[in-house]
Amino acid sequence: SSPDNKPGVIRVGQVEEAISVLSLKPFKSEKKVCIIWGLDYLKEVAGNKLLKILEEPPSGACFFLIAKNEKKILPTIGSRCQIIRLPPLGEKEILNNLIEMGFDASQASDASKSSNGDLNDGVSKIIHKGVIKKREGLFIDCLRVCYIAVTRGDLSHLVKKSSELGSLSKSDLKEFFLFGIDFLRQSFFCSQNVEGLFEFKSMNNFSIKNFAPYVNNGNYKSLISLFETNLNNIDRNANNRLLATSFLLDFSAILYSKS
Repeated sequence: SSPDNKPGVIRVGQVEEAISVLSLKPFKSEKKVCIIWGLDYLKEVAGNKLLKILEEPPSGACFFLIAKNEKKILPTIGSRCQIIRLPPLGEKEILNNLIEMGFDASQASDASKSSNGDLNDGVSKIIHKGVIKKREGLFIDCLRVCYIAVTRGDLSHLVKKSSELGSLSKSDLKEFFLFGIDFLRQSFFCSQNVEGLFEFKSMNNFSIKNFAPYVNNGNYKSLISLFETNLNNIDRNANNRLLATSFLLDFSAILYSKS
């Protein structure tokens, strides 16, 4: 399957292949290590296969099961694991690592402030700066068409923008919603005058301080919930175009309606 068009899934065949490798005799060591990255993408059928080997592991086998979202781990798998939670990296740690990688100090500083404790995200922000600028521009356009839809009762711009948003690949659409969550969080910090947590720096000369009052105690939770719901719907293989239209209509109502 294409990673751009379908949500990631760990398939039964991949689990069976790992089990087959673990059954082989070690060549240089008595220990065997199995690392599964993305445990939160393991579905029930493949999970049952993995569960059997976790309950009766081969002699000397060690399993490292890595997940980003603990809530999405199958309960039958999670109950048989020792859970170790790794906290996000500090801003200085990310900055130092980026500089050690050879990135410009100024770029590294900007990336470290907006990477949310994720070094890979910091690297991505530098390497894919143009992509992120375009994503921010699309989000700002969505804010504007939603405002027009509510204040003027004109849905034509919203419908046109929903078509553009819905034409994104599933992976790009997920990145759009993740960007939106961070954008709303930064807007909320700004509106609440929490300067110590405010780190947003627009690549499109957008004034988040002028927009921030629209994100407040009355709608913040509903806005975040809307974005998280749409992220989950993408994982459930929802139709992108229908999802985009429904999202923009709901976004308009929550963000700009006075009632």
